[in-house]
Amino acid sequence: MIWWEDFKVGDVTEMGRHTFTEEEIVAFGREYDPQLFHVDAAAAKAGPFGGLIASGWQVCAVLVKHLWEAVNQNGELVLTLEGWAFFGRRPGAAEA
Repeated sequence: MIWWEDFKVGDVTEMGRHTFTEEEIVAFGREYDPQLFHVDAAAAKAGPFGGLIASGWQVCAVLVKHLWEAVNQNGELVLTLEGWAFFGRRPGAAEA
């Protein structure tokens, strides 16, 4: 179990990788964040980013997935927030 106090300045942790495809970006954008730079490649090319970009909400969702997988190992979950620690069995985890 890793606690907040265990982290040192400069520590780096690999939490996973994800490459957003054009199809993923457009599908997510159409469903949840229909701004032109998420849903229309031609319009996005003329926009401020010069092409399609993933929605910030989509990026956050993928981050949460990787964060969950990184901290939820062996059926244990530990979250700390401003000194409060919450821990327990992952829902559906097999009993040891």
